[in-house]
Amino acid sequence: MSIIVQSCRNCGEHYFPYRLVCPACGKANFADVEIDSGTVEDVVRTAADVAIGTVRCGPRLCVIARLTPTDLRPGAVVALNHTITDGADPAGFVPARTPGVQRKETYIQ
Repeated sequence: MSIIVQSCRNCGEHYFPYRLVCPACGKANFADVEIDSGTVEDVVRTAADVAIGTVRCGPRLCVIARLTPTDLRPGAVVALNHTITDGADPAGFVPARTPGVQRKETYIQ
C-alpha cells in the first residue's frame, strides 16, 4: 500500500497535491514517487466519528488523510493508501491519483 506524490527531479523536494512548478527551485521537471507510511501529527473527528489527520511523510511533506481506526492519536504510524480500509490496522486514506494512471501534461505558455 502506498500513495503517489510528486518529486522534483532537480532539487528532490516532494509535493502533494501536484504542482506545475517546484516552489523550491522553479523547475518543472517532476517524477512520481511512492510513499508507504507517515506519522500522525494532528487529528480531528467529525460528528459522524470520522477521523481526519495531518500525516507527516518526510521533513517537509504532510498530507491530509482519513484515518482508521478513528481512535488514532498523534505519534501513530499509519500505512498510506488510496482505498479506505476496514480499520483493523492503522491506515490513512488519501484520495489521490491511482498508481499507473497517466496524468495529463500541462504546459505554461
